[in-house]
Amino acid sequence: MHTEIEQSNRRLVVIVDPHIKVSDEYPLYVEGKAIESKEKYNVSNIFVKKSDGNTDYQGLCWPGTSVWLDVLNEHAQDFWGSWFSYDKFKGSNHLYYFWNDMNEPSVFNGPGKTLPLDSLHFKKTGHSYAHRDVHNAYGALH
Repeated sequence: MHTEIEQSNRRLVVIVDPHIKVSDEYPLYVEGKAIESKEKYNVSNIFVKKSDGNTDYQGLCWPGTSVWLDVLNEHAQDFWGSWFSYDKFKGSNHLYYFWNDMNEPSVFNGPGKTLPLDSLHFKKTGHSYAHRDVHNAYGALH
């Protein structure tokens, strides 16, 4: 297939979104949950938390019940970036490109159709920021 695509002078575009399906059968969710920890000075939150700081915020988006990447956390940034390597993105090569779609955190059943303003993002140092303070940066960080 790759040869045919290249010979036709076409490329493939894969759409990626910041919401992740909550499912024990979805590798991105499972791996994200597996590496989360709350060690002092090394918080590795992968997903945005509710205002309690511990529970993943869950809402509805295209895949159904979803969580959102905590793009402020450096560990989450590394985790997300790792999914674009050829060894993780099976069958891909230089013909594939990515379209960063819906990089605003859309929540179909959320207040204002976005993450709750009191949901929390964490830097790896453990400092937390309310979503109301980082909403406008979310898309750029994603």
